Amino acid sequence: MAKRRKKSRFNGKSFKKRVGGLKLIFATLLTGISALFVLSIWYLYDLPSISDISPPTRTPCIIIKAEDGTLLATYGDVFRKPVKAQELPPYVPQAIISIEDKRFFEHCGIDVWGLLRAAWANVRARRYAQGGSTITQQLAKNAFLSPERSVRRKIQEAILALWLERRFSKMQILTMYLNRVYFGSGTYGIDAAAWKFFQKPAKSLTLYEAVKLAAVLKSPSKYSPFNNPDQADVRAIKVLVSMIQAGYVTQKQAESAINKYRENLRPSAHGAEGYRCFTDWVMEMIPQLISSGSEDLIVTTTLNYKMQTHAEAVVAKHVKDLMKQNKQIPPQVALVCVDRYGAIKAMLGGFSYKLSQFNRATAGRQSGSIFKFFVFLSALDKGLRSHDMISDLPIKMGEWSPKNYHWVSKGEISLNDALVFSVNTATVRLACKLGRQSIIDTARALGIKGRLPNDLTLSLGSGNTSLLELVDAYNVINTQGVRIPAYAISNIRTTSGKILYQKPIQVNAKVFPDRAISDMRKMLTNTVLYGTGKRSRLPISSYGKTGTSSKGRDACFIGGAHSFTAGVWTGHDDMTSTQNFGGALPASIWHNFMLACVGLASFLKASDIPKLNLISYPQLRRAPNNIGDLINALDARR
Repeated sequence: MAKRRKKSRFNGKSFKKRVGGLKLIFATLLTGISALFVLSIWYLYDLPSISDISPPTRTPCIIIKAEDGTLLATYGDVFRKPVKAQELPPYVPQAIISIEDKRFFEHCGIDVWGLLRAAWANVRARRYAQGGSTITQQLAKNAFLSPERSVRRKIQEAILALWLERRFSKMQILTMYLNRVYFGSGTYGIDAAAWKFFQKPAKSLTLYEAVKLAAVLKSPSKYSPFNNPDQADVRAIKVLVSMIQAGYVTQKQAESAINKYRENLRPSAHGAEGYRCFTDWVMEMIPQLISSGSEDLIVTTTLNYKMQTHAEAVVAKHVKDLMKQNKQIPPQVALVCVDRYGAIKAMLGGFSYKLSQFNRATAGRQSGSIFKFFVFLSALDKGLRSHDMISDLPIKMGEWSPKNYHWVSKGEISLNDALVFSVNTATVRLACKLGRQSIIDTARALGIKGRLPNDLTLSLGSGNTSLLELVDAYNVINTQGVRIPAYAISNIRTTSGKILYQKPIQVNAKVFPDRAISDMRKMLTNTVLYGTGKRSRLPISSYGKTGTSSKGRDACFIGGAHSFTAGVWTGHDDMTSTQNFGGALPASIWHNFMLACVGLASFLKASDIPKLNLISYPQLRRAPNNIGDLINALDARR
């Protein structure tokens, strides 16, 4: 019997099915490879050149400093020389790694677990709550790509990150990142940020300063130590917690870092930045002094940091007290102080730069009775004396009839009393006697540039003048009749040291004789001793004049003591009445500011800054039980 032939498994329909299956698989693979090839071309065709990582384009940086070198502000894009990650204190890169990319030394440029964790967090939050980008991906984006959010851009970012990891070591990548990352306010790189926020190189950063900078990276505007100090502190503490979890620091070291930083903190650097109105104004003047260029500049100003800090503290205290008493929006406050050489030592354009960047110290407003200074100085210059008499009876000029406030006419009074008690009718009569042009000439000779009406209302301050111009003019008493224009810039140089501008030494002319200046000083001194400016009186020799404009829209006090002349203005931007007088709030602010400036009072004490404890941080409103509880509390406030 013949053997049955074994049927081949490759025969017949079975074989055809298998061949068909292989063809399908092959076709699928070919289609997939083709699609991948097309996608690769789509994602890679416009990738930028990656032959090198050159610094980004930038506008020149202008660094503005106080007279003692204290950093006030920077404008433009700030860069400094590159620093190596390994040359920094270990906690500087550790702070950034712990909060930005915990697995930096473990992944290949893309952190898969980090991406999954971020995706899950976003699903739970039903919004974009977390990002999964590694430090390498952030470097790829900053160095090569636009900031747009799209799938295509993210894939390109991942491809570049893989390339960076293959070409450079981890420390090289970290170094490039630290020197390019953006810290806000036009500041790029860790060293530039250290100078921006702490006036020191990155190599000298303390632990808490390092975490403050690491905290900024999540949102440079939101967590800026200047713009939002409280939120910046909360975020910084979260960075410290992440460092504790990573084993970089102990909780004791973290708490010590916080308390040490707070003890050494200068309140103004952590506060309102009132000097920014001054630095903005300085920026406007630079093009008038030097030609434009591409080099970074350092502008040294005349601002005295300590006096500026006193101005901010005094104004803040008065505004706070006023709000407690009246429970309404307080008037704005402007302050200017110059020394006998014309150098501007302090300037406030308002009680809050954060709320309004408008500089009221340089803006024109009605001066009110402050302008009487020019009327009486013009009279003294023409030979009249302070004891000469003039009528204070009611007067009518056409339909205009100026009134006296809180003054009962006596018939005739001395020029001294007319100024000391700010008698309007006597002032108008004196202006009639002198002639309007004489008064205008006196004002112009002392630097008043604003609009001055050519009628007798001029004598009562109906014209537009700025506080800065008025303080500059009153300073002629301090300079014994010599006209020394106020100035703010001492010198401008490049960062390489080349001097582009130096305040020239000027031979200033004496515009008023000694007798006129001496009589005016006595009259202004009497104004403080027993006249309308009594609230400004100091325990040392001082002088000044009050001023209130029509309907109480502006209130002002300008005076001098020691070697300084200062002025304070209060008013509302909408021109509504302040229900105040120059002899009230402005005189009180002037009094307290000048006390501090001449060393008779202090408004800032290191002991006033409370120590902080990591596990009972005031911003959390409660004391967390443990590190995990603390993290949850911080997350809730983020």
